[in-house]
Amino acid sequence: MKKIPLIMDCVLRNDAVPCIEMLEASEKYHLMGITAVHGETPPEDLSRWSGAAWPVYQGAAKPLLTPEPDQTDTAGRVPFAAGYAWDFIYNTAADHPGELELIAAGPLTNIAIAVLKHPDMAGLVKRLIIRGGAATVGDAAPLAEKNFYQDPHAAQIVLEAGFRDIVVVDLDCCRTALNTIAQSDGVDAYTALAAAAAIFPEIVSYRDVYMVCETTGGKTAGQSIIDRLGISGKTNVHLAEKVDSNALAVLLGRCGGGLRA
Repeated sequence: MKKIPLIMDCVLRNDAVPCIEMLEASEKYHLMGITAVHGETPPEDLSRWSGAAWPVYQGAAKPLLTPEPDQTDTAGRVPFAAGYAWDFIYNTAADHPGELELIAAGPLTNIAIAVLKHPDMAGLVKRLIIRGGAATVGDAAPLAEKNFYQDPHAAQIVLEAGFRDIVVVDLDCCRTALNTIAQSDGVDAYTALAAAAAIFPEIVSYRDVYMVCETTGGKTAGQSIIDRLGISGKTNVHLAEKVDSNALAVLLGRCGGGLRA
């Protein structure tokens, strides 16, 4: 079976590594590389990434417009591959038109820059899986999930960019999986669900909705705005809603790179 080219866009934290290993263990994907995006990275985590088995590309060090969050400076601490994340994403998509899949498990800044710099990029990507957003309440703010909250302008650009297939694994869906994926196992439980949904989409049920991200509200920036009544008459994302916990546990036990159900 021909493997699907894949790029993982994420914060360089150790708890993302088992999720990447799970993707490779599935034999479904050919991991082309990792694109690093801004976020809180403990200094001790960077040593693992300095010897990563995959090429790691330097990405955005701060959000597009909002103030830069507290984060660890990775410059000089990780031997990044030549070039920048957004160009690597676009060039890989252009080399594999209609085949490349992206998993974005952090703020969407790198993806947004790729879209702004290369307007045809969205049309080249087969599927974009976003670990972000919140259909109801948030975790970084009362109404905003952390990844959208850290760069709401990037989230809005990506949601409206015209990707042919966007899957959003939001905070609400991730919370339903916490009984299956123990956070104490040293793994990002939320990213693990996004990786699992990529390998076996059927373990998650979806609802097609129109979603945008609030960018200007003083108390609502980063909020996922969902057209629940269908007033817009259009959809742009497959919003994950329910998880088959039994199937998820089996998957993680079989190819979890050390994950436990």
